[in-house]
Amino acid sequence: MRRFHLEAGHAWCPQLQLAYSDAMRFARRKLGPPRRSKEYDCRLVALAFAIGIMIPSSIVAVHHVLVLAALFMLRAAEVGQLNLEDVAIDIHSKQVAVKLSHSKCDATARGYRCRWSCICASPFVRQHATAWMLCPFHAMWDYARLAHKFVHPSAAGFALLGGASPLFLNGNKRVDAQALARALKQLDLRHSIQRPETLPRMGPSCSFGGHSARRTGCQLWFRRGLPEAVIRRLARWRSDIIEIYLAAAPLEDLGTHSFQSDRLAPGAVSMEFLLSEIRKIVGDHLAALKLDGPSQRPKGLKILLSKISGNQVRVHEVVHLRGRSTEWKTRCGFYFGRPSSLAHVELEDSTRDEVKAGSFGCVCTAGCFR
Repeated sequence: MRRFHLEAGHAWCPQLQLAYSDAMRFARRKLGPPRRSKEYDCRLVALAFAIGIMIPSSIVAVHHVLVLAALFMLRAAEVGQLNLEDVAIDIHSKQVAVKLSHSKCDATARGYRCRWSCICASPFVRQHATAWMLCPFHAMWDYARLAHKFVHPSAAGFALLGGASPLFLNGNKRVDAQALARALKQLDLRHSIQRPETLPRMGPSCSFGGHSARRTGCQLWFRRGLPEAVIRRLARWRSDIIEIYLAAAPLEDLGTHSFQSDRLAPGAVSMEFLLSEIRKIVGDHLAALKLDGPSQRPKGLKILLSKISGNQVRVHEVVHLRGRSTEWKTRCGFYFGRPSSLAHVELEDSTRDEVKAGSFGCVCTAGCFR
């Protein structure tokens, strides 16, 4: 177009040059399918860390950064803006709290806070990294230890020291989208971090970028059973982009979401198993309470002494002393909380006949000692 304009003898002014540049830029960017970020498998990233596969990256503790960005579904800009003062860890209750002072969709700048408890319950050793690195609490704790030389404090809860210093480090700078994309590409070349079933639907326009962590975290939490509405709240989405980010994840294993299916989800327990365990527990309690004959009675007795008229004492046989005192039980139904109750006594070597003989007082004949 520019050549034909000049060959016709027309002048090429700066306004035409600007319009020409804008048109070429628009044409180059709009050609072909839209570009989207690739997702990766956090478990494979944790496996690479467990077996010692490292990459030459300026990001400190790069495996932890990639996993944490996916677990908290952070944008690349949010990964860079997080500071040390925005993270608080409670060691005793095993919780981590993260605060974002502002976000892309937070027009009022009210901030965003979330708190995660430990969800792994696995040994905190490198060989089990595929389990505890997918736990927000343990992943953040180990990152604080590696990147910021965190030492276990005496206090239960603490905020990482450093104030406005960046949480995720890229050398001496903050982490940006380009650094995350380079780290993902290098790690994928050394040790594939993509799920095999996702490779066929990845076209040439897909590449690792700043939104790869959000797409990955969205699919990770959905596969682990988190409701779509909760994922939307955690990722701070107001649009329907979650439908694109989930991709084919809802269709991968419909058996675990069907009430008509006999297949159990990972970690689930069948109702028959629960009922069998309940029957065992109830049977043990009934066997302990059931005293039908002299052969089933214990050698020792537990008795309750209650005061009647004058200085006389009545003796009741105790069935059980479980729970609160108002729930204790005698054979005759005597209420332990009455003012007339004196004390309960355990007789290790005495028999019912000795108690009936009146060694301790007047025996109860309303159901205890007949």
